[in-house]
Amino acid sequence: MRGQSQRWILDTLIGAVGFDVLHPGMKYENAKLGYGSSDFDRVFARVNRGEMLAKAWVTVAAELEERARWAEGEGLVLSAAALYGRAALLYGRGAYTFFRDDPVKGLYHARLVDCHDRMIELQGLSAERVEIPLGDETIYAILHRPQVPRDERVPALVLLPGMDMFKEEWTRLAQQTIVPRGIAVLSIDGPGQGETLLHGLKVSVTNYDYAGSAAIDFLSSQPNIDAQQIALAGFSFGAYWAARLGAAEKRLRAVACIEGVDTKVIFSHAQPNYRSNFMYMAGITTDEEFDRFAEKLTLDPIAPNIECPSLFVQGEFDELRSVEEALRIYELVPTPKEIWILEDQFHPMGEWADELPSLVAEWLAARRAADANARDDRRLYLRQDGSFEAGSGRPSWWDKASIGSPR
Repeated sequence: MRGQSQRWILDTLIGAVGFDVLHPGMKYENAKLGYGSSDFDRVFARVNRGEMLAKAWVTVAAELEERARWAEGEGLVLSAAALYGRAALLYGRGAYTFFRDDPVKGLYHARLVDCHDRMIELQGLSAERVEIPLGDETIYAILHRPQVPRDERVPALVLLPGMDMFKEEWTRLAQQTIVPRGIAVLSIDGPGQGETLLHGLKVSVTNYDYAGSAAIDFLSSQPNIDAQQIALAGFSFGAYWAARLGAAEKRLRAVACIEGVDTKVIFSHAQPNYRSNFMYMAGITTDEEFDRFAEKLTLDPIAPNIECPSLFVQGEFDELRSVEEALRIYELVPTPKEIWILEDQFHPMGEWADELPSLVAEWLAARRAADANARDDRRLYLRQDGSFEAGSGRPSWWDKASIGSPR
């Protein structure tokens, strides 16, 4: 397979450069998701080539879990919870390194679940594992509920992970950024992801649409969820699925597509793990079949059907989709819509990682609350210095005549 034949290049670069060879500035996003500030340094200090990653992930995870047990035994409950949470995420990273069905992958995932759920229990958080039927299959998810009076109905946000993420990575963001706003959060492992993939459900061209609709069905059936106030946000490849759901699912009040990808880039020009992983997610074993499959993963016929208010956020130098391509897709989307281009940012959004989830959650809440707040078409170029340009969304330096001119 093409991805496997190129794997040696990535393995060598990871050993020489570390995690930043994949995504510059990823450490900021990782910290927002709950990874410890030193965890990745400790992992990559053990890695001379990419083949060593699985061992490094789970070795450091086991060390953190052992510290957590000690802290818990000493009665240091909140410290133990934090350590369990960090261990869980590293076990999840270890499980991700297997692009095949493997009993070891299942063992690492079991450690992820145990540590994550111990963190939830020790912190006294409201986070419930749920199983959502999808025909004869099951979507595995976590429902985070705000603490409100029993008879109060709350809005909800569905979070879609990227292709190389898992639903437990959303827990810290959900609990610290979204739930305190009085919004329930449903984070899912869609077809081909995390726990859902472990139970055998591969991703197809269209079944993520059905999974998203099943998630909305589930939320609508909950007595304390306002079924008229459900929004959705997807990150990275999740932004592709979010756009598809924005078009297919008319019950959504608003949708956000963050760090979107160009499937031609991610499967043909980006680091080969993406292609290898997605082939496993889809249950496809030959390059020829996957190329035919990937050709169908386009938003061109989908984007014109999005009816709810939609937000798109893209880094100016995103290695997985250019600004030109982001704006081309954006042009296809009907109003009301909005796009933010973040100056000098790559795929993980760098220093914006701290505030971006909060900004997106608040944008979605405002659009969900009142249609009057939806702008027809707003395009912002957000500079590093805090200033911004409202206009075409195109960076001003593209026009050489504008360089040096007043803002």
